[in-house]
Amino acid sequence: MKKRMIMGFCTALLLMTGCTSLEGLGSSSSSKSPMSQERIAASVDVNDEIFGIGSAPIVESGQGVAKMRANKEAREDIRKKLQKETEDVLTAYLVEIDFYSKKISDNVMEDLSEYISNNMLNDTEEKDSWVENDRIYTVIAIDRDEVPLRSRDTFVTHIDSIIKKLTDLKGQILNIPIEAVQKEPVVTTSEKVEVTEEAAPVVEETPVKEEAAPAETPESVELSDTDEDIIDVQL
Repeated sequence: MKKRMIMGFCTALLLMTGCTSLEGLGSSSSSKSPMSQERIAASVDVNDEIFGIGSAPIVESGQGVAKMRANKEAREDIRKKLQKETEDVLTAYLVEIDFYSKKISDNVMEDLSEYISNNMLNDTEEKDSWVENDRIYTVIAIDRDEVPLRSRDTFVTHIDSIIKKLTDLKGQILNIPIEAVQKEPVVTTSEKVEVTEEAAPVVEETPVKEEAAPAETPESVELSDTDEDIIDVQL
């Protein structure tokens, strides 16, 4: 049911943008000559294609430089249209998803739409080019169906990237042993205790007993023969 609602919303958006393109064809060509308007209308199917128009004066640099500048202007014109329609399609994908997922994806919608539109520029096709009143005109276009297709593929890739990151994070958390978490609690800043000199524990030094110097042993005295005789007489 949700898929049908999303697809219906996308279809309605594409129909609305198709009508806008029809109005844009008239407004963007109103200042051009009838021949230019006819060539634009003949070269582009506004219901099935998104187009961009550019022009540049032919000056001393020649027609080649003028064509390059006209192409640059046409590419910028179609890029803005592609980005706008891409944003509409991506927004439709966010309608039915939960708030948390929407919060994750909503922050990158602009980046995704810019990425998609820039890549689609490489596949644009030149539909017509002509010279009128010393100006060169060029029209480029791309199939309108490419917008929802590429938007969907890019958005799915974006979701897959988020899932992979969350899966990797889950694996890292599961690989942490519970014992390690319990034994090593996280200490917050408020719980940290700064050990100052006053608060530091005092370790009393045990006095070292001085060892008594060994008693001196009297040196032996050698007695002469005279001394021995005196001792004998005294005895």
